[in-house]
Amino acid sequence: MAVSSTSFKKGHKNGFSKGYTPWNKGNKMPESFIEKNRLRMLLNNHNKGRKFSVEYKRKLSEAQSGEKSHRWRGGVSFFPYTPEWTKILRLAIRQRDNFTCQKCGMTEKEHLKKFRMVLSVNHIDFDKNNCDPKNLNTLCRGCNTSINFNRKYWTDYFQSLILTN
Repeated sequence: MAVSSTSFKKGHKNGFSKGYTPWNKGNKMPESFIEKNRLRMLLNNHNKGRKFSVEYKRKLSEAQSGEKSHRWRGGVSFFPYTPEWTKILRLAIRQRDNFTCQKCGMTEKEHLKKFRMVLSVNHIDFDKNNCDPKNLNTLCRGCNTSINFNRKYWTDYFQSLILTN
């Protein structure tokens, strides 16, 4: 008796059973595939083929901006930096950290190649007025964005790194 492809036997490995291994486990995507999809997303075509009008994008932006945003922190991003926040200070911090992201280890050379910009200098306690070198560290663009989602954890994490050094 032939077993149809839709019937399941005990121990049969499929997408719903325990022990299923995906077809591409351990395989890296080809560079051409990664680059093509990166460019596609940059061109804003990642919305399942939908093209949004400029007017729709403007309305969406207005509906999620300022105090309506879930990431609103009372307008602190509009506060100016202190006069101590200079290019020389930021370069000194990047030099101190060996031009390396303190979270993921990306070097400034890799960062320049990927993002066409130098590594950023971050305030550990998220206070723009505190420019003490012990409160500053070097982060890549991705890590600098990711630490904003759990500020208390990352403040404690980076301060504990300073205490151990």
